[in-house]
Amino acid sequence: MPLSVAGDAFPGYAEYLLPDLEITMDAATVKVLLQTHLPDCEFHVQGEGANYDITAIGAAFEGLRPVKKQQLVYGALSTEIAEGSIHAVNIHTFTPDEWQARG
Repeated sequence: MPLSVAGDAFPGYAEYLLPDLEITMDAATVKVLLQTHLPDCEFHVQGEGANYDITAIGAAFEGLRPVKKQQLVYGALSTEIAEGSIHAVNIHTFTPDEWQARG
């Protein structure tokens, strides 16, 4: 998506001045996106390019079915997934007690 500097006042102007800018996605960027949307969770993110493994730990997952847990994490990345910056994610969610029990 092109960056707009002139709004709708000069259609096409921003596209002429600025080529399509793409944010390089990396694990640190994905982690920041997740923390912004789910600030009370801890995240471990591995991967590069458009493919990531995400481990999310937080009380926000207490009492939720697995699908709902996944939806919370996907929701934090929905824009990037829709734009294609993120293509594949492998998500593992844990409550704090579940994470601690793993040893």
